[in-house]
Amino acid sequence: AGPSRRAVLRNAAAALAATVVAPAVALPGGAVAAVGAAGGLKEPTKEPQTTPTGVVYSLVSRRDPSETYTAKAGDLVGLRFRGAFNGRVFDDIMDPAKAPEAFYVRVGSLNVLAGIEEVLPLMRIGDTLHLTIPGDLAFGPKGRKASAGKPSLPPNATVEYDVLLDTIPGFEKELIEFSSDVAPVSSD
Repeated sequence: AGPSRRAVLRNAAAALAATVVAPAVALPGGAVAAVGAAGGLKEPTKEPQTTPTGVVYSLVSRRDPSETYTAKAGDLVGLRFRGAFNGRVFDDIMDPAKAPEAFYVRVGSLNVLAGIEEVLPLMRIGDTLHLTIPGDLAFGPKGRKASAGKPSLPPNATVEYDVLLDTIPGFEKELIEFSSDVAPVSSD
């Protein structure tokens, strides 16, 4: 009867993953860090740890201790976060009552701060990490200009973020496998 649909999808995903080269982030001093590959970084704990680039991270909470899947390069992830500079919040979509939609981004697309991108591969679905991100991996030498309701940030400002990996849409646990012994729904 041939391979199951799940086997075909799994093989296709494995073939695609084998051809994807993890993007890299250019770091100060000409160094380059691979994104989407947590090599060398330690599992988040309550105790602060520091990446080779200087991002300090610690586990705030883990929604499901039995969850083992971590974000991979190419995954679409839904993030919630709160950013602060000198104790003043400048960006906040952590509370679903205030911001009903998470921020969706592909891991490795570099559409979030480099300091956040660096730790995404450590996060399991439901993890919240507290990050202290050095200025060169945050908003850099240009800082951030003020916008409606959001203050400006000075050049090379060290910022703090709480980041929740809220969801990974299409994660294999969410896929429904159809069986051949289930009758199709009639349109009558």
